[in-house]
Amino acid sequence: MNACHGRLAGPDNGSHAVGLFTGAGFLGISTRLATTAGRPVRVTFRARASTLAGDCGLRRTRHPGKDFRCQAEGHPLATVIVTDDWRTWTYDFTPTGPDTGLRFTPGPRAGCGGPLLTDVVARETGS
Repeated sequence: MNACHGRLAGPDNGSHAVGLFTGAGFLGISTRLATTAGRPVRVTFRARASTLAGDCGLRRTRHPGKDFRCQAEGHPLATVIVTDDWRTWTYDFTPTGPDTGLRFTPGPRAGCGGPLLTDVVARETGS
């Protein structure tokens, strides 16, 4: 995982952002959430296109990927297409058990200039 901070992500906008870059063995970012079956969950996060020039020493990326996937275990995959500005996104799902896997994966063209992701929050939204 490539963590981008400070001057890469910009002050007050993603200073703790993570870049979704492709590379050997990098399958994305995932976690398990404690959930309640039947209680809807809303995941919010901010994302934007990478501010890296597309060259991080691994390989040159001419056209950095501007998409990534978000998916809760057992639920539909959502494709996010980012722009050059920070934007807040939401992903809603209804868990079927006491815990649910959540994964963010880079798109096929992410290379060394994949999207930046920050401020991920998951909350129950009621029943």
